[in-house]
Amino acid sequence: MLIYSTKPINTAIGLKATDPALIDLMRAFSASRWHILLRIKIPSAAGHIFAALQISVVLGLIGAVVAEFVSSSQGLGYLINAATTTLDTSTMFTSLISLAFLGIVASQIIRFLHKKLVFWDQQAGNPSLSE
Repeated sequence: MLIYSTKPINTAIGLKATDPALIDLMRAFSASRWHILLRIKIPSAAGHIFAALQISVVLGLIGAVVAEFVSSSQGLGYLINAATTTLDTSTMFTSLISLAFLGIVASQIIRFLHKKLVFWDQQAGNPSLSE
């Protein structure tokens, strides 16, 4: 439930952020709503969709670890919780570093796919959107 809320919201924002001049141009050439959606709106919203995917990956990882904290007998969340209760700091920090590495790798994979699949987006993979 945690990861599903970001995708429709970001997709709707991306679809509404489409340049109206492009939509008017397509309408001037008698394009159907379907063609406008496929050729203009979805490519325009692709950056927002990938941003939602990147957020969802991080939230999914956090949700899985929290669920393992609460009710699990295996996994990194359980291992961190068990190491904390037994004061095994080396295991706890090793698990935390593993989680951080997993999050960084997953985020970089999404960023790489964003750069390769949305090559027309000037902001693709650029962490600062203010430029």
